[in-house]
Amino acid sequence: MSIDKGSLEVVDIHGEEPGARLTIIQLPLIHYALSLNLDNVRRVLRLVEKTNVKTVILPPFMPFGVSSISDRETAESISINRRNPYVRVLKHIVQQYRLNLISPYVFEKARGGFYASNLFIDSETSVSRFFSRKILFSPGFESGVLNNGSKIDVVSDYYLNYSVLLDEDLATPEFARLVALIGASVILAVSKTSGSEEELSFLLDLYRRILGVTLIHVGYCIVQGDHYLLKAPTLIILGNGEKYSFSGDKPLLINIPLKLIKESKKHEQSLKAELIFRIVARHYKKLRGLKTRSA
Repeated sequence: MSIDKGSLEVVDIHGEEPGARLTIIQLPLIHYALSLNLDNVRRVLRLVEKTNVKTVILPPFMPFGVSSISDRETAESISINRRNPYVRVLKHIVQQYRLNLISPYVFEKARGGFYASNLFIDSETSVSRFFSRKILFSPGFESGVLNNGSKIDVVSDYYLNYSVLLDEDLATPEFARLVALIGASVILAVSKTSGSEEELSFLLDLYRRILGVTLIHVGYCIVQGDHYLLKAPTLIILGNGEKYSFSGDKPLLINIPLKLIKESKKHEQSLKAELIFRIVARHYKKLRGLKTRSA
């Protein structure tokens, strides 16, 4: 499946607003098709380069279109480090187009083992770094292969600060509070474990009401042959409460003014919202059987 300009829809949220944009690239990924997935992203980035975009969020599970790992052999074959060809290609794109890139939910290979992680490449320095490794795992095959992360941190495009919560970490209020406390303007999320779209949207909106930041669940769609292996929507909830939802299987470029995100930050502290937040978070923990595991 090759993506061309005609098959890609551009969505401009508050298109009348001036200034630089945050762009979310939503593309179907082909299972275990590194070259095709990377070529499709390159084509889309050529279009992005012609617009006033400062930071680009790539599709989750790049570059292989693999969302989970069941054994160390698979982990070895699809995990990346800073010397990996995927990272080198992205650094070249950053140098060419002067964009900040965030590649959420990649599998990272480090000296200590394998991690579910996120990749950031800075437009000013072209330096790449992995950040906010996944900390919590539900009992299951993946928790026996991937190590627990130990730190949640933020990256900056020199205008906004970003952090990412993956899967079970998203359902942990302590992590969300920490992210807001250390200065995140935008919390990006990628979840395979948060139930229906309605449940996920409800949880994100509760975070927004308590923390006052913009939350974006980055949508994804993984394809094998003529059927979907996994898909989830892109959900955007601005700090002022504006909500947007896009089906994960549609090729989209979603543009949001950075100024709108920065100025929409709003707190709606209330005892009622706080109580609901705690109840829902407790429900998610119990439902998913969350626990930590030593690396």
